[in-house]
Amino acid sequence: MKQLVCIFLPFFITNLAFAQKHDNIWLFGKDSENGLPFGGTVFDFNETPVEMFSEYRDLDLFTTNASICDKDGDLQFYTNGVSIANKNHEIMENGDGLNPGDFVNNYSSGLLIPQGAIVIPYPNYENEYFLIHSTYEFSNDYGIVAEDFYYSHIDMNSNSGAGKVVAKNQHLLQNDLLDTGKITAVKHANGRDWWIIIWKHDSNIYYRFLVSPSGIIEHSIDTIGTASQTGLGQAVFSPDGSKYVRFNSANVSLGETIDIYDFDRCNGLLENPIQLSHIDSAYAAGAAISANSRFLYISSFLKVFQYDLWADDIEASKDTVAIWDGFYSNTPPFATTFYLAQLAPNGKIYLSSNNGVKHMHVISKPDQPGELCDFQQHGIVLPTHNSFSMPNFPNYRLGPLFGSPCDTISEFYRPAAAYSFDTTINSLLVDFLDIS
Repeated sequence: MKQLVCIFLPFFITNLAFAQKHDNIWLFGKDSENGLPFGGTVFDFNETPVEMFSEYRDLDLFTTNASICDKDGDLQFYTNGVSIANKNHEIMENGDGLNPGDFVNNYSSGLLIPQGAIVIPYPNYENEYFLIHSTYEFSNDYGIVAEDFYYSHIDMNSNSGAGKVVAKNQHLLQNDLLDTGKITAVKHANGRDWWIIIWKHDSNIYYRFLVSPSGIIEHSIDTIGTASQTGLGQAVFSPDGSKYVRFNSANVSLGETIDIYDFDRCNGLLENPIQLSHIDSAYAAGAAISANSRFLYISSFLKVFQYDLWADDIEASKDTVAIWDGFYSNTPPFATTFYLAQLAPNGKIYLSSNNGVKHMHVISKPDQPGELCDFQQHGIVLPTHNSFSMPNFPNYRLGPLFGSPCDTISEFYRPAAAYSFDTTINSLLVDFLDIS
């Protein structure tokens, strides 16, 4: 047993040297016009423990929130779904006017769309990125839907590193009926390219896009599983890329649906659908998966649930790990209820609230079952108020799927580094030794 572990550890230590730190800076908060306690908040995961501080910023970050660092962890740019600001907190050249339409005109200071944008590095092009984004529109027949799905191309080599939007609001889908937000992505099994998935409104139909050195290509339209209503929620891939989860909160009377799929990183196909349904309190809804890809966390306004994705019966594994304790930040009616979730580079999961508050929740040990996950309600005190927001990141550290037919790229694309050395080694030892 000890000999096997000793052989295993150096492999991960070596891979840590190649970690892509594209998600090492997290941004929250409103603009700084009115002074503290308003303004920007920064989580800097380049420091251990994570460093939190306030900063002056002109761009509001409401619900839609996406950003990117370079491979060394230095901020490149960020967006609120309306404009793109660079690392100097200036609107980038050609960086305004995202997502044209009535909805943006009404919310010019930032969109209220969970996972309304995500940033993907342009494969083989240093410091160039694709911003994938969408907005809402109102339909008399269908209510609030997304009709257009866009990409914009950002070149950070321009303007002495201040960047330039070289192509903006390029249609990937147009005049369609699409799910609102829930934009997420995962590495292709070759460790270089990316898969992007977006759902059709009120359906079991999804669109697959492949991001490669050739650009972004609509790969196919597929139908699988049971249709579900479009609603507020979040979508997420497991860190190892083997699972895809989409959580919808349609309304309180209809309840929520949690759609769980196996995912084939070679061909981008969803497989073996499972749909879980329950009536709950999800006026706000989020989802995240632990760094060891085992535990799914569903935030449902007043409660947070844990599911074991490795269980034979995932639905039966449901465990309530948090019930809102009545805390307000700073006074009523600003309740610290549970909303969007995101796995961080340090292996912890952070959750926002569906109010403008100065606190955030944290799951310190999400790789552990039940109460051992160490859920800390309002455990993070923020320097400034955060309005609903949580940055939307894929797992930039995921490498190729070793031994698969798609593991065909050079050794450069093999660095599947962990979220953190301590977290990953601990998780691997737990799994290896079968410690529950």
